[in-house]
Order: sequence, then C-alpha cells, then structure tokens
Amino acid sequence: MGNPRNKIARLPVELRLLVAERLADGKTYETIQGELKARGVSAEMMPGLNAFTAYQKGKEYQAQIAELLGWKRKAAEKKQLAEALALGGGAMGILDLAIYEAAESLRDGLRGAEDAAGVAKAANALRGLKAVILAEGEQRRKADAAAAAAKIETIVADDATPKEEKLKNIREMLGL
Repeated sequence: MGNPRNKIARLPVELRLLVAERLADGKTYETIQGELKARGVSAEMMPGLNAFTAYQKGKEYQAQIAELLGWKRKAAEKKQLAEALALGGGAMGILDLAIYEAAESLRDGLRGAEDAAGVAKAANALRGLKAVILAEGEQRRKADAAAAAAKIETIVADDATPKEEKLKNIREMLGL
C-alpha cells in the first residue's frame, strides 16, 4: 500500500487518536499542533491545515469519532448511575447499574438489526427481573415491619414489665 500521504496518517496511533479527540472537542489546528510538538512531533512531520482538513474527511477519523462518542456516552451513563448510587439509590441503583452493564455486554457482542432487537429484548427482560426483585424486597420489608409491629405489641401488652423496661426493649429491637 505504500507510505500514507497525509502527515496525520503517518503519526503513531496514539497521536492520531489524540488529534481525533481534539478535533471532536473543537480545538483549533494551532492548539493541536502545539500538543503534537509538545509530544515530540518534528517540524517536518507536523501536519498543516490541509492535512487536518483531509484527515477529517477520511474514514479513519469518522470511525475514531464514532468510537470516542461511544466512550463518552458510556462514561456519562456510568457517571450518572454512580451519582444515583451515591445519592442513596441503594438496591434500585445497583440493579440499574447491573442492567446497564448487561445491556452493554450484549450490545458489544452483537451487531445488526436482528441483534439490536435481541439487545432490546434482553434489556426488557432485565428490567422485568428488576421489577420482580424490587417487589420481593418490598414484600420482605412489609413482612419485617409486620413482625416488628407484632413484637412491639407483645412488649406493650406485657403488664408485668415496667414502662421504662418496655421502652428500652422496643429501642433495642429497633436498634435505637
């Protein structure tokens, strides 16, 4: 195939990715050239305005931009889920994160329209599983609350126990 004519195409992969990311972020050519110079790109290998323009029209740049946008989307979604967990999302936040990770794994392994429908079907199944788990958790909470109420009623109904001891027993049971 020979030597690529565009100076950006001659750069190492990590520098081409840097150029793609900076262009996607709207950095000027001069700013990008400064970063390349700081990373040791010589004056004769430094891409000019025409090289940047040609590179942006090429397939490699378009593929790199799509990949960068995908990474940024994933990072933003994970950050949002992490913030939900930090704000007390609890079990629901953990389930949302599990559903997201499972859907990402499926999406990464599948391609095409039929595969996309499969990913959507799997994601819906995971959402259904989440609903079942949350419903079971709610039932457990209600059962625990009913059991605690029954214990409290037993403590209160005991006429032989002094009032202060009853309060102490209730506080211990509730973890107060």
